[in-house]
Amino acid sequence: MQHEVIELADMRTVGVPHRGPYMQIRSAFEKLGEAAGRAGLFGRPGVVMLGVYYDDPRTTPADELRSSAALQLPDDVPTPDGLTEARIAGGRFLKVVHKGSYEALPETWEAAYGILSQERLQMRDAPSFEIYRTSPGEVAEADLLTEILIPIE
Repeated sequence: MQHEVIELADMRTVGVPHRGPYMQIRSAFEKLGEAAGRAGLFGRPGVVMLGVYYDDPRTTPADELRSSAALQLPDDVPTPDGLTEARIAGGRFLKVVHKGSYEALPETWEAAYGILSQERLQMRDAPSFEIYRTSPGEVAEADLLTEILIPIE
C-alpha cells in the first residue's frame, strides 16, 4: 500500500459537525455542500474537501464518535453562514492513498493503522482526516482518490 510520512502546516477548516458512526457522515456532507455552494466556494483556489475525524474508532463507542464534513479554506475567505470554523494542527502525518469507492475506506484505514504498528509510529493527539482529491461527479467510483492522514509524533 502506498504511504509516506509528510509534514503539513496548520489548516483552517469550515464544516458541519457530525456525531455517530463515521460511515454515517453523509448528511453532514450534504449540508456542507449546500452551504459551500451558496457561498460560491467550489472551484476556488485553496478550497479542498475533507472528512475530519476526532476520535479513534478502535477505542470510542460508535455513537460517541465526533467528526466533521469540512472544507479547507484560505484565511482570507470568510466563513459561510451555517458552517463552523476549526483548525487542524500541522505537524507530521502518515499519509496513505486510497483508490476506489468510499465504502471500501474502512479497510484502508485498518491497513493504515497496521502501517503505524509495523513502522512503530506513535499517533499524536490531533484529528485524523481524509482529503478527497476527486469526487464522484468527476471520475468513476473505481478511480476516486482519497488521502488518509493520521497525525504522528
